[in-house]
Amino acid sequence: MIRQSILIREVNPITFNRAGVKGYNPPSKTALTHTDTFIRSQLNETLKETEQLVQTYTIKESIQFVLWNDLMNKHTLNGLNYDTYQGANARSSNPIRYATGRKVFVDYGYGVDRELFQPHPAIVLGDFNELLVVVPTNSDEGSKVSGTIEKALIRVPNDNKPTTKKPVFPKDTIINLHQVRHISKNRVVTDLRANVKSYEMPQHKIDQLNRYLPYPVLKPGDNLHKVIMVKLAHLYFPDILFENKRLQDQITELEANVKLLTSQLTAMGQVAASLSLE
Repeated sequence: MIRQSILIREVNPITFNRAGVKGYNPPSKTALTHTDTFIRSQLNETLKETEQLVQTYTIKESIQFVLWNDLMNKHTLNGLNYDTYQGANARSSNPIRYATGRKVFVDYGYGVDRELFQPHPAIVLGDFNELLVVVPTNSDEGSKVSGTIEKALIRVPNDNKPTTKKPVFPKDTIINLHQVRHISKNRVVTDLRANVKSYEMPQHKIDQLNRYLPYPVLKPGDNLHKVIMVKLAHLYFPDILFENKRLQDQITELEANVKLLTSQLTAMGQVAASLSLE
């Protein structure tokens, strides 16, 4: 039987909550686990249940789980490689830095319900020392999603052409803006050595995306990084776009007034010049 928070094996109900374990008062919360018989038994039980579940996986799924579990063992708080970062310069203790728009391959581990999980390519949105903010991608196989989710996606055609030195997207790709998250740099499996700033969004895709926006924000020739930033603003900070539109309209009106005043001044100057000749 799979545990629900924690199985009831004692006379009194025992459940996990935010404060710890309800109905159980450990001698010391700072004591090591191996010194506590009850917690040790619970640990053994959940590890057994995990093993039973993994045995129902396919070989491929089991390999992914084992690799993920190894990563967790290495890099969590008491792991041997806690606070270390793959690919860091051996001459420096500083973590490697990733440029905005860089593509990396990320091991997301396991999620809950519909959360993204397992390894996926991702695009770097921000580098914050030991952490990255990334947006995951996956292959576009034409699957249908709800309208709410579709508005949060960017569908990108592949640029795998003979004239392309190295494609940014070898396959048609979906960028999942509803799954933006921050990650430890330890989750980065490899640098994919491509940047979406070098990917020019096709015009028909620009037109499609502009239909979701309050006005045609995107312009011909915009690169994918700009497209992502605009879509993020529309999804999470829509007032920014409306304020930007208001300011643009104000600028257009002021430019028109300047043009009108300039033409009036020119006409007045011509009149003044003709009067001075009389």
